[in-house]
Amino acid sequence: MTSSIFDIEISQKSLKETEQIIFKNIKENKKIHVVTANSEMLYLTTKDSKLKNILQKADIVTPDGVGSVWAAKKLSKPVKERVAGFDLLTSLLKNGSNINIFLLGANNNVVKKAAEKIANNYPNINIVGFHDGYFDDNEKIIEVINQSETEILFVALGCPKQEYWIRENFNKLRLNVAMGVGGSFDVIAGEVKRAPKLWQKLGLEWAYRLIKQPSRFKRMLALPKFVMKVLLTKEK
Repeated sequence: MTSSIFDIEISQKSLKETEQIIFKNIKENKKIHVVTANSEMLYLTTKDSKLKNILQKADIVTPDGVGSVWAAKKLSKPVKERVAGFDLLTSLLKNGSNINIFLLGANNNVVKKAAEKIANNYPNINIVGFHDGYFDDNEKIIEVINQSETEILFVALGCPKQEYWIRENFNKLRLNVAMGVGGSFDVIAGEVKRAPKLWQKLGLEWAYRLIKQPSRFKRMLALPKFVMKVLLTKEK
């Protein structure tokens, strides 16, 4: 069962249900592409046909953010809850049992720190490799990932670059789950602090991030545009 935002199917599954689907695919040795779509990404699909096509082909698109949850209710069917990329990532780490993961993205210092933190905090997870997001030899990176025998590949290249990269290389990758995770490695590594729980609960995580990172202001301009696009689509 799905909702629809701008002709993109949004999963109505809860965080726990999404996690269970991912583990089931690993157990059955199936291959899926998971996208966690916030307001900014969804608005970008109205301007970027390539990104829109990628989200339409993805196996699971979760509502990442209060804006996505609101839009689903306005335009289609309500979703059960917000399923944020960072929450899904940490839930998979916490509840995975002997799962192989590979981290791709961020700079070398950040991805190395993130790998170390995961190794220390989640002994049930096997980190079979990691690499920063600055590489020229794409085929070599794919070879390294495939040789690692990873089951889940977390890609932190930012939107839409990570979605482009996953889709363009999806058929070459030997794994079960490929998932873009944006700036999650920075948070895990302790380089960026996530919004307090109260801010998250009130749907103000975007505001907290803007206060902490004023350089995001230009990106945040997509939010009011997203709201207007939803309202205009609703009218039609």
